[in-house]
Amino acid sequence: MRRGYVFMALAGAGFALAGCTYSGTDFDYATLDPKAEKSLEFATRTVAQLKRLAIGQTREEVMERMRAEPVEGCGEWGWGSVNFFSFRKGSPRCVKTELIQSPYRTASFESDGVRYEALLYYVGGTVPEDGITDQQLTPVLLGNDRLVGWGWDHPLVRQLGPRFSSARAAAALKEATADAMAVAKAAPPEVPPAAPAVTAFEDVYFDGGKAKLTDQAKKTLADHADFLKQNPALAITIEGYADDRGSAEYNLSLGEKRAEEVRRFLADSGVTNALTVIGYGKYRPVCTERTETCYTKNRRVHLSAGN
Repeated sequence: MRRGYVFMALAGAGFALAGCTYSGTDFDYATLDPKAEKSLEFATRTVAQLKRLAIGQTREEVMERMRAEPVEGCGEWGWGSVNFFSFRKGSPRCVKTELIQSPYRTASFESDGVRYEALLYYVGGTVPEDGITDQQLTPVLLGNDRLVGWGWDHPLVRQLGPRFSSARAAAALKEATADAMAVAKAAPPEVPPAAPAVTAFEDVYFDGGKAKLTDQAKKTLADHADFLKQNPALAITIEGYADDRGSAEYNLSLGEKRAEEVRRFLADSGVTNALTVIGYGKYRPVCTERTETCYTKNRRVHLSAGN
């Protein structure tokens, strides 16, 4: 099982912790950027938690073992010099902060009658200018709510990876596109069908502290399901939110449960689109006033296409 969790961008952290300086330059004593240090601490804890997993554990057991408070870490680092091996003032420079949570993102899909869920956990580093990608995430794969494998080198993960890995999906799409172009050269040109007009999806709302769908939410989602069944190629991200009452951990869990409830309703309605679930909890509110009206607006699930 692959254990190469920490990406090359964290190499600067090793120099920093050792108190190294870069000779022949005017760089100062090496120190870690505070946001980079938070990312490193979060990733180190996640790697330790992954070692506690065992095949056959329930989803609840996995989530409990991987539990971690979200941190505002570094979502994108930049180099302080054109010299790849030197950093400005001896440390990686954080150019974009990001909320890093556990799991970082999730994806749900079905294959051969099994309902799979991929939980992708942040295990360290970023790619300069690209931020956090699949290279910095480790997948934990559940089948019918039981742990069946984790790590990109696991056979089942390798087989199903294109269903939830953005990088692998892009590679598969590139290969398929190349094959299609080769066929097109030998066939007469055809007029491609018009791309579906993607309209903004209406949010669905929830009662306080609950993830159960209301009758109005079901009616709204039924309309969304009809549209998605007519446009099965659209990839949909389902974002779950909560108001700010309660702890951050509680609201992140509640937001994810709401998003998962929406995913389940759409799947039961016959939607076959790729559906990715993510819980934001109280983060990214649409309203910041401390009123019941505002709380109601934040207790929602938002659907977006193309993510």
